[in-house]
Amino acid sequence: MRDTFSIIFLLAFVSFTCSNKQNSAATLFDVDSLTSAQIKYLTIHRAELNKTSSLGDSSGSVSFMPKDTSAWKSELEIFKVLNLVNKPINRNSYTIEIQPDTKSNLSIRTFGIKTSLPEDEKKNLPIEYLKIYYHNTVNKIRRIEGQYKELGFMNKTAQVLMMEFQPVNDTMILTSYSITGGQKMFMGDSVQYKINSSVTLTK
Repeated sequence: MRDTFSIIFLLAFVSFTCSNKQNSAATLFDVDSLTSAQIKYLTIHRAELNKTSSLGDSSGSVSFMPKDTSAWKSELEIFKVLNLVNKPINRNSYTIEIQPDTKSNLSIRTFGIKTSLPEDEKKNLPIEYLKIYYHNTVNKIRRIEGQYKELGFMNKTAQVLMMEFQPVNDTMILTSYSITGGQKMFMGDSVQYKINSSVTLTK
């Protein structure tokens, strides 16, 4: 299992390098494969979830163990929308910047929308930004953060998605994630919501 994860992170590192050399011609960062690998690992190690959520003035919490890969997929599927930066129609619309994180010893690789794009094109891009926080190399990812937006016929939705990782037996494993967002209806009010989840391995 550790070898499988090492291969996945190595492929992600190659994607980082290629995107830097080829001006985003290749995959920017494979969030899809990373999420799928975490789903498998968390299922095998019988991870538990502690979730707190709020919707407007209402809030609640729950703890449980997702029973299989399908249950974990349901929990984490939303993060795969960040992979939209890799669609051929989108990926050349982003710039890549690398800078140190002023609040930690991590580096940040940011995929942001090119400022030179026409405003209509910027508005239609589903990913506002994608940030990868890592320690020294990409196989030591500590955080992924991105903003997803969707403009519907009757509403506008925006979500900030974040996943945090810690090393477990030399493998970077998901330890928490959050979804913060809002939906604004045309001719209506805005609804704000937030979900915070912490992950604990039991095996």
